[in-house]
Amino acid sequence: MRRSLVLICCLLLTLNMLANSKTLKSVEEARKLSQRISESFYKDSLSAAFKELKVYWPLEEDEIDELKDKTIKSLNIVDNIYGYKIGPVKISEETILDFAFKETYILRYEKSALKLIFKYYNSGYGWIVNGFKWDDEYSTEFK
Repeated sequence: MRRSLVLICCLLLTLNMLANSKTLKSVEEARKLSQRISESFYKDSLSAAFKELKVYWPLEEDEIDELKDKTIKSLNIVDNIYGYKIGPVKISEETILDFAFKETYILRYEKSALKLIFKYYNSGYGWIVNGFKWDDEYSTEFK
């Protein structure tokens, strides 16, 4: 009984999150979103990037806003250390059957680079952002 109740609560929470976000119609639309967000990072339009991510990401708004604020503060420091930005470059994409898609971009700087990772999930009603993160650990991308 208790397990059933927990399962029902999780299902309702997931459905609520899905209902509060728009979906992308295809992997191609997801690719275009990743490209726009990467370009926004390059152009220092971080607020616009997170505003667009928020539309397709069924995460609580305050969590996304907190990530945006931390990103803005951190990238101000990164910009001073890494030098001028050269631009974003898509380095990989992966799929799991027809329900998961991941793209990785590198934002090149004069002295180093940042990695941007976009994860999408096909909810059955369309594609949603299932995760986004950035870091400076691009060494994991060497094969």
